[in-house]
Amino acid sequence: MATLTIFSIITKFLGFAFRLYLSRILPTSVLGMYTIAASVCLVLETIVGAGIPLVISRYTATNIVKNNKSKSYSIVSAGLIWCLSLSIIIISIVLLCNNLFNFIFTDKDTYIILLSMLPTIFFTALYTPFKGYLWGEERYFAVSFIELMEQVIRIISCIMFFVFFKNISIILPAGLGLSIACALSSIIGIIIFFCVGGKLSNPHGYIKQVFTTTAPLTATRVASSFMTPLINIILPFSLIAIGYSNSQAMSEIGLALGMTLPLLFVPSAVTMSLGMALIPKLATLKQENNNYALCNQINSSITFTLYSSILFVPLFFGLGNEVCTFLYGNMQAGIYLERFAWLIIPMGLSQISTSILNSLGAEKSSFKYFLISSSVIIVLVATLPRIAGISALFIALGIGNMLTFALSIIKINKITGRKGTYVRKCAAMTIISIIVGYFTNLVYNVLIFAFPNMIALLLCSAISVITLFVMLMCFGLIDFELINNIAQKLKSNRIKMK
Repeated sequence: MATLTIFSIITKFLGFAFRLYLSRILPTSVLGMYTIAASVCLVLETIVGAGIPLVISRYTATNIVKNNKSKSYSIVSAGLIWCLSLSIIIISIVLLCNNLFNFIFTDKDTYIILLSMLPTIFFTALYTPFKGYLWGEERYFAVSFIELMEQVIRIISCIMFFVFFKNISIILPAGLGLSIACALSSIIGIIIFFCVGGKLSNPHGYIKQVFTTTAPLTATRVASSFMTPLINIILPFSLIAIGYSNSQAMSEIGLALGMTLPLLFVPSAVTMSLGMALIPKLATLKQENNNYALCNQINSSITFTLYSSILFVPLFFGLGNEVCTFLYGNMQAGIYLERFAWLIIPMGLSQISTSILNSLGAEKSSFKYFLISSSVIIVLVATLPRIAGISALFIALGIGNMLTFALSIIKINKITGRKGTYVRKCAAMTIISIIVGYFTNLVYNVLIFAFPNMIALLLCSAISVITLFVMLMCFGLIDFELINNIAQKLKSNRIKMK
């Protein structure tokens, strides 16, 4: 699990660094187009391979126990046929329906960027079954290494395209870099599959089995993936309807989705690794009917997520402008970051509560809550811009995530018999974090006279964390028992490693 977490953090950090690079080299309007095209491409990739890795990994693990690897090879072959067939259909639809996509995107260059990304759909389909097999054999290092290599290749190839072809096109390098990275990483993954003894066998009798098992999982993932591109399609129309030009709308979307939201998602990337480490334990405790330990584990997961999220709020609220100016050279993104720093909290809590529900076997409930909150978000994104402009996106995401968390907590309490909604704790910690944010801004304005900008930001970050901890402790909002339990687990892990 430590290996997965380390690789995940490194990969996400590189992804964020790549976003910074794009924000520096691309005009905000082009960044908005790239963001929209990438979100649509992600949905198409999800369609061709969302549930396949999980299904194949499960079959592979079962067949290892039964000492029947030949069946695993047949299922991999069946998954390969299914994924490749679906990818060819999807690519054909994108190519043939260019008029439809040009209408949806409101800008033809967005469709061109999407075309440059189309190879990723084919190569995702090609690698997905092999990835499932490697997961089933618990070759986590190999899979994580491949994902890291994809990110590295993507960054290198994109920079090379920008350097050598910048006079030809400014909109294609990022998309082409993604396609090349996906192609090379897929080839590396397939080579590893055969190197560890993997084979392809006759898929007869397994294609239907793979389809029927994968369909429900794929439907859930696809519905989730459609949210981002749907928002990205609705938002430009909503902004244009209130008087924005197409270029202005794309610039605002580039600022919001390409610069501000990636920073707001930074804590979620950390808590996602925490969720992956903690949540499997819940399923075991539920199976053992150990309700006391189960409730304690749920409380620990949510509380630690809250702590992890709240650390970033004072920094972004107090120094959002300075952070975005330092990272992007853009003050407007900093204004959005300061204004909506609170969004970090509901996003993190929504993420961990959904994972808990899935671990408790309530996938249908979590999917239902997703549909409810998504409907609310879409309605708000379509209607609020008349009042709040691009800020409608952040308000909608905040309300949607709070709704998801509230519904999930009610269901979790019903399943486990526990009590507690975290409303008072969240409210108190948010207010304290905002107060600390004002203090952090004041300290920065003093330090900037004595230190360079980067040093002042680093010092303020440390002061912000310390001040927040002291204030939370003064108001009795620190769970020392939880901190002690985590410290004991880390100490136990170090002893085992030795």
